[in-house]
Amino acid sequence: MKVVSYLLFCALLVSSAVASGDFVSLTSKDGKTIQAELKRSTEKKVTFVMVDNKRKYTFKLDKLDAASQEKIRDWKKAGGGASVSFDIDFVSGKSSRAASRYEYDDERRVVIKPKITVSNKDKDARTKPVEITVLILGRPVRDRSSIHVLGKESHPLASIEALGEKEIQMKTIVSAYDNRDSYKYGSMYSGYVVLIHEGKKILASKSVPTPNAEKWGAVWLGLKVDRKYDKNLKPISYPNVIR
Repeated sequence: MKVVSYLLFCALLVSSAVASGDFVSLTSKDGKTIQAELKRSTEKKVTFVMVDNKRKYTFKLDKLDAASQEKIRDWKKAGGGASVSFDIDFVSGKSSRAASRYEYDDERRVVIKPKITVSNKDKDARTKPVEITVLILGRPVRDRSSIHVLGKESHPLASIEALGEKEIQMKTIVSAYDNRDSYKYGSMYSGYVVLIHEGKKILASKSVPTPNAEKWGAVWLGLKVDRKYDKNLKPISYPNVIR
């Protein structure tokens, strides 16, 4: 990345019209104007791409006039230049126990108390407000090639400060199953999918098994709790079979 000099900035003259979105006109204190696509701004500098030559520059904010500095502040407030350096940590909180003496002798119950920690790894910029969706997955004992959605939650994920983090504690999930003898039913815990997204645009993800999130992306957002799906995430049903 190059630091553009004040003289170079003044020499780059283009239209002063303000474009929409990340494209703005920036004016130096001596009245020279350029048109640029904003990329990043810190307390002292702004990084942009020149519209004319498509090159990236970094320029000191105090070399810009007050109106240009105000445009950059407004752009940042609206989420411009926000970090997308998300890191996801998932803890299942899983425990398992046998059923009580008054219930089925072979039944096992898995209790899952998922906690997700999302970190912003960027040292300069906050993240923009986005959404996080978490799916807890099971494997039906009668059809271990399929996927059972044991739980699903979506939450707004507020802006995270530079190098900060936020925790999300999901509701407790209990799954009962029996995979012994002939009378089999229920689902065993098999993994999870965590998606950080804007609408259906996936910004970051993590899953176990590992390929799940990357392979199917936003398709996971449409899955329903307590529904079963095949390996291609198509809904399936088992008529006249105990689930």
